[in-house]
Amino acid sequence: MRDGDAKIKDGTIKIRDEKKVEEVVFTRKTLAVFLFEPRLNQFAVSFETSDEKFLMFGPSKKRGADFVLLAADWKRDIGRISYDKKIYFRFDESAYSRLMVDLRAAKKLSVKCETVQGRTLDE
Repeated sequence: MRDGDAKIKDGTIKIRDEKKVEEVVFTRKTLAVFLFEPRLNQFAVSFETSDEKFLMFGPSKKRGADFVLLAADWKRDIGRISYDKKIYFRFDESAYSRLMVDLRAAKKLSVKCETVQGRTLDE
């Protein structure tokens, strides 16, 4: 946007010329579930009931052991993120978004796994 196209009033951005901005907000300590690991140390995490709505997190060289929100690519300070089959842009202020795991709850997790042997037509 050019200077003068938008102004902030009462904490909300007001846009002129009928431009549309769609924003998805994730507040601090929003609960989520792990969906899949597309690459080593990259996690798809869903904060909503739809598995189509997920964000990717991975390790950051700058943030030590923290897993941070990943962008598909960067142009200057703007990262492109896919969410719910739409493209959103991550601005530099969201660079500190990170994934936190409650290890106490994870230790209490009990997993039951069964391997299926399969069957033939004769059975």
